[in-house]
Amino acid sequence: MGTRFVTFVDMVLALHKGTIEEFDISGNKSYQDEFARWMLMLSRRSPRSVIIKLNSGIRYKISSYLFSIGDLKFLQLENCIINLPRAFQGINQLNIQAPKVEYLIVYGDFEDINLDAPNLKLAILYLGHQAKAYQYVPIAHDKENHAKKSLGSLSEIKTLGITGSFMKYLSKGCILAKLPAVFTHLENIYLIICFWDQRQVFAAYSLFQNAPN
Repeated sequence: MGTRFVTFVDMVLALHKGTIEEFDISGNKSYQDEFARWMLMLSRRSPRSVIIKLNSGIRYKISSYLFSIGDLKFLQLENCIINLPRAFQGINQLNIQAPKVEYLIVYGDFEDINLDAPNLKLAILYLGHQAKAYQYVPIAHDKENHAKKSLGSLSEIKTLGITGSFMKYLSKGCILAKLPAVFTHLENIYLIICFWDQRQVFAAYSLFQNAPN
């Protein structure tokens, strides 16, 4: 069954001449030997949705060319590692510029985030409790604070989740008294918050003030 499946995927990706609307591969079998080939072939078909959930064996390496697909609107990766250039020293600031993406789930450890995704409908932002981001203290009068800019780009957001230590990160250094946007489409919000931390409470209050629905 495994060999027949690999042959079938190879044939579909090789013979299909147009774009692929959705590529979804999930399961518990290992396809380490075939994976790089599939990703290269897939990147040439301009898919709008890519879901990879292969949870058997070691993590799958995702080449950076996957993120150059201009029409990609939905991306879900599990058990994967992003393949970065050798000279790359690590991620301090997470930059996401995705004008067509509508659904985004970020789970990780980072020091800062700069999000520009004006068409997001759903965003779940999780920051690990061991991350350095919540220790990051922006200058109080810094108008270029990435957290406030990132929230300001979410003008179309309908569902927002702030979990892990992300609320602590938002409230650190600057109290978010004035947010750069009103979330007129926001209907669902999920927060993990420490109520004994006054800054986090005030940040949550600011979010609710700017979400009339």
